[in-house]
Amino acid sequence: MAKFIYDFTMGSDLRRRLATGTLWSVVGAGLGQSLTFLSAILCGRTLGPLRYGEFGILLSTINVFLMVASMGLGIAVTKHAAQWRLTNPTRAGRLIGASLVASCASGLAIAGLQAAAAPWLCETVLKAPNLVKDLQLSSLTILFTTMNAAQLGALQGLEAFRALAFGGAARGLALVSLIAVAVPYGGVEGAIWAYAGASFLNLVVHQLLLRNIAGKHDISLRYRLSSAEFRELVRFGAPVLIAGVSFTPAVWWSNMILVTHSGFREAGLFQAAMQWQSMILFLTNSFTALSLPVLSSVLPEKNIKKFRHHLRVLCILSGALAALVAIPVCLFAPILLKLYGRGFEGAGWALALIALSSVLTAVITPVGSAIWALDATTSGMLLALLNGIVLVFGAYLFSAGGSTGLAAAYLLLSVVKVFVTVPFTVRLLRSREKHWTPPTRVIDTASA
Repeated sequence: MAKFIYDFTMGSDLRRRLATGTLWSVVGAGLGQSLTFLSAILCGRTLGPLRYGEFGILLSTINVFLMVASMGLGIAVTKHAAQWRLTNPTRAGRLIGASLVASCASGLAIAGLQAAAAPWLCETVLKAPNLVKDLQLSSLTILFTTMNAAQLGALQGLEAFRALAFGGAARGLALVSLIAVAVPYGGVEGAIWAYAGASFLNLVVHQLLLRNIAGKHDISLRYRLSSAEFRELVRFGAPVLIAGVSFTPAVWWSNMILVTHSGFREAGLFQAAMQWQSMILFLTNSFTALSLPVLSSVLPEKNIKKFRHHLRVLCILSGALAALVAIPVCLFAPILLKLYGRGFEGAGWALALIALSSVLTAVITPVGSAIWALDATTSGMLLALLNGIVLVFGAYLFSAGGSTGLAAAYLLLSVVKVFVTVPFTVRLLRSREKHWTPPTRVIDTASA
């Protein structure tokens, strides 16, 4: 087994980067996700299925606005920071600084838009006028999280996984502390305030860490957004944004289908099941956070064999890590759901389906990173649009099943993603191979 793993991972550089990055990502994500998961359990036990469902719908609505506000800058700056941090640190510094300025402006604009639209959304769309104030308060979370997204992307591109681990742990600790204090007294509103406070702390911590890491790489951050830098960020970020806008509203729409057909209580059960998805994928997400920077760093070499090998390593290990957690979650689903308190036992089948879909998602996640790394942005947008269509179709198809039906829609989505994305990526790599040439070996003529 040890020999297989050694042969499977080609090159000491890849082994070192995967081992170091994964170690710190697992440490940070493990602590951060555990604390975030604990905060979700505290919310569920305090609020109950009905109010927890309302909170879940608010989070889903926030995510739609967050996707628009982010402008795809997180992934864009990850790619550029990874690509230029060694060969052109000045360019990397300009692009990182420009992304921070753009994210601040976008966050302010979209946060203001959500606050203004909250009354109409809650009264007309959500049919829950009691949530107007809560949705308006959540605009603070949108502002802080949007500004932080570019910083996270930059730290990932610089492969600063130790700093990311510290930042993730700090956010998790802040969130669980604020939830424990605010929710018993403020209910859903208290949970919204807790998320805003944790997001602000995370923003400050990551800004300090980014300044420190950039200095170690001799990267000078320029907080200026010129037209040239804006075009370069938008060229990559806009397709990512469009891809996100193609899918994130579908998640919100599918949740609304559940609420319309089964009510907020079933939405609360599904929210509890989805929380376990984060636990199943936390090892995988820690590992696949390396995908885009590792794959992007291969691009200057134009070595298609190395690119394929790195992608294969990422996919297999990603799926294996998810399966290690998903299997016991499926086996002990009824017991695990009791952690949320009375009323959540009915989400057992939903949790089992979510666990299975999470494993498929883990396998396919690095493939998505490969598509973006290879600048196949139009294809990435179309695939995201297809994912959104499949999810909404599945939500309508299984709408009679409540939380279990929506979980089945997610499983359907994962299956479709595997059977569509993998063949497409194989063809994409074959196309790139025609334009990439293998690296030539330099011969020392003097010693020859």
